[in-house]
Amino acid sequence: MDNRLTKLQKELERAEQMLGGTAEEVTAQAQQATLDYTQARDQRASFQELLRIMITIYKERLRRWGLFQCYISARARAQFSWMMSERAFKGRLRLEHTWKPAELIIEVQPGQQDTGNRGPKTLSGGEKSFSTICLLLSLWEAMGSPIRCLDELYDISSF
Repeated sequence: MDNRLTKLQKELERAEQMLGGTAEEVTAQAQQATLDYTQARDQRASFQELLRIMITIYKERLRRWGLFQCYISARARAQFSWMMSERAFKGRLRLEHTWKPAELIIEVQPGQQDTGNRGPKTLSGGEKSFSTICLLLSLWEAMGSPIRCLDELYDISSF
């Protein structure tokens, strides 16, 4: 009996070595693995929820950015046309937001005569200066800039 008991104990030890520990140790490892899995699953679910929220926030910010662009553009266009008309000029400001990069297109018709819309490169020096100042002031007014400082006037024909 003693030999048989010793033989069975050796078999049990060999089986435990193959399993990586005693039955209690394997059970504890299985419980720990189950706990780790549950925590990882819950953490993944919370990250997915966070990602969903962040995507929603991102889309809302893009929508608001688009509205902001439209409102600023509309105010700048109206202000530019009004400032140009103060000196009997006709001016049109177009802002193309759909292009990458966005484009700013200026069309000016100086004086009372119907000379047609002209680009900035065909204007005289004074007309360019006046158009540039109107553009800057209309953009500043549209964006609500409280402080305005103009050091030098850049020639808009180079834009």
